Amino acid sequence: MEVYTSIYDITEHGFSGWRFAVPGILFLVVGLALWIMPIIHAKKLKLVGKTCFFFSVLWCIAAFGLSYRIHIDAIEAYRQHNYQVYSGVIKSSEGKLGEATVEIFKIGNKRLWDDNLPVGQRIIQPELPSLKNEVGSNLRIYMAKGLVLKIEKVTSFQ
Repeated sequence: MEVYTSIYDITEHGFSGWRFAVPGILFLVVGLALWIMPIIHAKKLKLVGKTCFFFSVLWCIAAFGLSYRIHIDAIEAYRQHNYQVYSGVIKSSEGKLGEATVEIFKIGNKRLWDDNLPVGQRIIQPELPSLKNEVGSNLRIYMAKGLVLKIEKVTSFQ
């Protein structure tokens, strides 16, 4: 019998998708400065500032709201045991991502992730461990809706 040790669990990590909204906050500040600053008298700059501000507010609400909803849905799937389990030895190969050659990790035929794959998952789950150190390890990975819920590593056999 295999004994597994958890190396990642989505319920032990807080919501980190808020980082996706950070660019919107930066543009929000710039837009607010251009719109409100009494030093600036040019109407075109004020219009640019107002547009930038309102676009940034929408960006922040959408980015935070959507990524938070994805996170909550993943936790709910985990609690309801509504996930797929992939287990086996992690294998590494090289593959193409656009023009770049990247390292691809798989368990059987299931393609997993690395720092470059996939971008959406890296934004929602930046705390995922790299699989580079796990090549050759026997892992069990729980996934739902494209997100990783839990990773367990075989630590011993009984």
